[in-house]
Amino acid sequence: MINLNSKSLSSCIIFVVILLCCSFNPITCAPSKNMGIISSIKEISSNSTDLQKVLSDMKRSINRHRYYYLNAFESIPENEYKLNFPLFDFKVLEAKQHSSLLNLDGYNNYRGRVVVKGQNGQSYATFGDVTIGNTFELLLQVDVSAPYTYTFSTPSFSPSPLLYHTDCTYIKTKILKDHNGLMSISEFICFNQHPTTFKDKALDKNYFTYTSTSSAQQHQTAATTNPDDSPKKVTWVSLNHTISVMSYNLWNYNTPWRVRKELLADIIAKESPDIIAFQEARYSAWAGEYKFDQYPALYGQERNQVQHISQALSLRNQKYHFTYLPSMVYPNNNQLQYEGLAIFSKHPILDVSSIKLSRDNSDKEDEHQRSCLRVQTFFQPANLAINVFTSHFSLSSAGSQRNAYEVYEYMSQFQKPYVFTGDLNALPSSDAIRFLSANSVYGTAQIQGKKADLVDTWYYFKNNPLMNSKVVQQQQNNNNLNMNNNLNDILCVNSDNINGYTFPTLDGFPSKRIDYIFKSDDKILDVIDFKFLGSCSKDSIYPSDHSSIVTTFSINRLT
Repeated sequence: MINLNSKSLSSCIIFVVILLCCSFNPITCAPSKNMGIISSIKEISSNSTDLQKVLSDMKRSINRHRYYYLNAFESIPENEYKLNFPLFDFKVLEAKQHSSLLNLDGYNNYRGRVVVKGQNGQSYATFGDVTIGNTFELLLQVDVSAPYTYTFSTPSFSPSPLLYHTDCTYIKTKILKDHNGLMSISEFICFNQHPTTFKDKALDKNYFTYTSTSSAQQHQTAATTNPDDSPKKVTWVSLNHTISVMSYNLWNYNTPWRVRKELLADIIAKESPDIIAFQEARYSAWAGEYKFDQYPALYGQERNQVQHISQALSLRNQKYHFTYLPSMVYPNNNQLQYEGLAIFSKHPILDVSSIKLSRDNSDKEDEHQRSCLRVQTFFQPANLAINVFTSHFSLSSAGSQRNAYEVYEYMSQFQKPYVFTGDLNALPSSDAIRFLSANSVYGTAQIQGKKADLVDTWYYFKNNPLMNSKVVQQQQNNNNLNMNNNLNDILCVNSDNINGYTFPTLDGFPSKRIDYIFKSDDKILDVIDFKFLGSCSKDSIYPSDHSSIVTTFSINRLT
């Protein structure tokens, strides 16, 4: 037994990876959903010491993020860390703590020297499971009745004080506390009233109430029948509202991230999509990160890629609620790198959920843990609740087939309409995509005797006769851009409506289609536009190694 003081304990944890070889234990090779991040959840008191310490350390960051969300910026500040913003107190209405372990093979956790306390109260190190992080899931009420203070001293603060007392007065947030004790905001959803009250009112207004297990055809049949069984003509009419969904693989922290971040934000801000699904979003140390030796609490925010994107968009007056889901963890000496999925929405997020996808520990192309993230967002102009899903599939053919089946089974539990998007690491001819797509040119495929019925929105757009003129015009615009060698605008559109290629962008000529946006097979959402963005470089720097894709939908209802 080795006695250690508290200061040395934080720096002496040595991670030891225990890997089981399939040749010695073949059962560990079976595909399993028990690998990766394993979390236990418990409700905690708002007065708990740990929670109060988290809130104390993160009070400034939460207020700063709220300021970014509410404030309208005339220009992007030169030094965003010196912005002047109001500092409010918070009341904790609900609190849960997620304690996370890393499971390596479905049976054995990541282990190393961990800190425990003996009966005499002294701390010592022993060998055991390593907690890779704690997430505090909170519902906060902003105390707008109390006087607030300002942080920093720059004179640029000029928004209406009233805004900070009426808007975003309730915040659903998640605070990730990593294995080094650094903290960051991994979810931020604003409400002007209690979220439960808002959700109940929103779903009462939601016109489309049938679930995926009650098909649109059943719904329509009920609507077409009079009490005397005489036929009644039914038509779908547009509500004159549109909603756009973007999918973007961030290419994690590949250099030069600080430049790429601005290019990504410019592309997104110009398109201004309602909903964005991101893949390969990192939480980790990265080359070029700012050093905050005097303010170590800021290191967590600096290492959260989703925070970078959220703030860059807010400074361009693109305001989004967001949630981030770490899916996989990369051990690296005494550091851990988290990578996962995120969904941003301009519209209120009513609900968030996720599942882990199975992984085959014996398949070298299936070595990374995969997940599916879902949000239910409420599009208020049309009183429409939409379920949006995103995932990043396995590189393995067998793995991607399992992923496709598991995601569709998960989606089928929720109400239509829904949209599924992501980097699926699979070509249109693959069994995974043929299983998902009801309109594949390569025909359909069954997995475990089932067949999905999703609509591939790019393929629909390309082949819809009503869209042909848009397709031709986009292709002509692309040809004109390619002929102009003096273009400096990163926002040029490389629309490939012949093949739909999205990857890799790094030579300017993507050659594979592996990014998709699907929709549920109903008439509520109708595809009216599809775009490819971000395939062009600026000063030989590409925003990502993937193009982003954007589908715009019209919203219809039965009359």
